[in-house]
Parts: sequence; C-alpha cells; structure tokens
Amino acid sequence: MYNYYIRLNAGGKMGTLVELSNLKILLVEPDPLMADTFYNFFKNNNCFFTTTKSAEGGARLLEMQTFDVLISEHELPEHDGLTFFTGVTGLNSNAVKILITNYGDPDPQGSASAVDDIIIKPFSFEVFCKVLLRHLKKRGLKATG
Repeated sequence: MYNYYIRLNAGGKMGTLVELSNLKILLVEPDPLMADTFYNFFKNNNCFFTTTKSAEGGARLLEMQTFDVLISEHELPEHDGLTFFTGVTGLNSNAVKILITNYGDPDPQGSASAVDDIIIKPFSFEVFCKVLLRHLKKRGLKATG
C-alpha cells in the first residue's frame, strides 16, 4: 500500500509553480494511483507529461523524444528503476533523473552515477518540487517558455 501526501492550497487544489511551466516530464510508474497523482500535479503546472508502466516503455519513449525530467519508481514489473536509469544513460543525458522508492538508496555505490536524486516514500510534493527545482537550476534548465 502506498501513502502519498500532497500539499493542497486553500481551495483544495494542488498549488502551481511557475518554475515548472512547459517542462517535458516522463514518469515510469506501474501504480495507476501514483501516476494519476503526478499527472494531476504536472498538468496543473502546465507541463507536458507522459507516463508509462514499464522500463521498456520508458526506453522506447526516450528513443523517440527528449524530456527535461525523468522520474521512475524503483519497483517496476521487469526491471527496477535504477536498472532503467542505467540502461538509458546515453539518452537524454541532460535530463534530471529522480528515483522514487520505499527503501533508502537501493544501490549506494552505483546510484550516484545513474540518478540525480532519490526520494523516499512517503513524500510531499513540496519536498519533491524543492528537489526538482534544485536540479533544474544546477543544469541551467529553464522550465518557463
């Protein structure tokens, strides 16, 4: 069972962050509830959002188009998220790569080269956005167009 905490504004909707506008996001997430939560958050922030349920689907999408941000659940049907990131290292090399997991760092020795950050569940979107914005700034990526 997943526990997700999403910060809502006073109107009961997820807040918007201008800094995220026009980002192209790829989410690799087999859980439909989590995928829908991310979809609603990023659409509310005027992002271009694509989701797939598998590492293979994510790799196929990366061969066809580029993304600013890659997010993957660690627990995937055929491979884990870290294996996904390692396998697509040459594709979208400037993209921010974030692994989401129920556990700590799944590979303390190898993950530093494959991902930019690891976020442990449960998390708030406030924390997620701080992590994402920090990495966008490091890369010099401007989300607003």
